[in-house]
Amino acid sequence: MEVCEQNDAFVEEHGDLAFSHTKIILREGDQYYCAITSRRYPATSEVELLELDLVPIPASQIWPPFPTQFT
Repeated sequence: MEVCEQNDAFVEEHGDLAFSHTKIILREGDQYYCAITSRRYPATSEVELLELDLVPIPASQIWPPFPTQFT
């Protein structure tokens, strides 16, 4: 399984920004997954895959159907 992307999210607390969570997008073959964790990872190579609760991302949400009016 490959980490495609990871992003840290922050929230405002008492006028400052505080870490909220990390959102990770992973790929295994043609299937993509999303996971949210309360941990921060300095690099994608350090992501603990076994600790993540993976949620499959439907292909229709990644590659929506091409509109028929386009040529």
